[in-house]
Amino acid sequence: MKLYLDCYPCFIRQALNSARMAGADEKLQRKVVLETLKKLSTLSLNQKSPDIVKYISALITEIIGNNDPYKDIKKKSNDIALSFYPFFKEMIQDSRDPLLQAFKISAAGNIIDFGAHSSVDIEAEIKKIPELSFSINDYSKFKEEVSGSELLLFIGDNAGEIVFDKLLIEILKKQYTELEIIYAVRGGPVLNDVTAADAEYTGISKLVKVISSGSTTAGTILNECSGEFLGVYESADIVISKGMGNYETLNGETVKNIYFILKIKCDLIARNTGARVNEMIFKRSLPV
Repeated sequence: MKLYLDCYPCFIRQALNSARMAGADEKLQRKVVLETLKKLSTLSLNQKSPDIVKYISALITEIIGNNDPYKDIKKKSNDIALSFYPFFKEMIQDSRDPLLQAFKISAAGNIIDFGAHSSVDIEAEIKKIPELSFSINDYSKFKEEVSGSELLLFIGDNAGEIVFDKLLIEILKKQYTELEIIYAVRGGPVLNDVTAADAEYTGISKLVKVISSGSTTAGTILNECSGEFLGVYESADIVISKGMGNYETLNGETVKNIYFILKIKCDLIARNTGARVNEMIFKRSLPV
């Protein structure tokens, strides 16, 4: 997706929030905001949102000297999500359709996003998960396609949310025993996005092979990704893409069917997907 003027206030808020999480005083916070404004004044609207997130992250590192300002909140998100893991595991096992329930829980976990929100009541949001459903639901098509697949690439999004991805992967492995699943994380710290450290901490790396996209962008910009990631992406029979950042960077650029799973957090994504803000979608994208 290209940029819109409506995105600019979000970038400013994101820059300020990142500076504060990095422990910057008011003087340095002001410098981060002003440098971000300067960058925004030079942008082409043909650029993608995660490009600017990458710039802001580099700016925080340069000005404040902190390359991972979300480190503490990521650990907190993972720990809270892990505390709910047994509850949701039992819910999935008791469901009439465990795989669909696992998809709903994985999608609902997408609310744990400090890039899109300056604050999140993680426990309150997690408790709402059993009530949620998909407003766009291509689950039946997914079931048709995955049954004949050999390799599934699962592209992760946020810390905390990764725990609910783990629940989904467990069910996928149980129901499709011949299916190889590879989980992709970011190439380094960016906002509260998942990295190899989160995969290790939450135990996903014990379930499936984990690879890095090779990019420190809050999304998946293919021309910035590693050869290893691109090799898996191109050979995968099916791709699951979690979150808005991955949707913004992969929608419209796919060379294969890809399933976007996310919670809608802004009006622009809502208009683009045909859903409403706060709704969850399980949307299949056709090849271009």
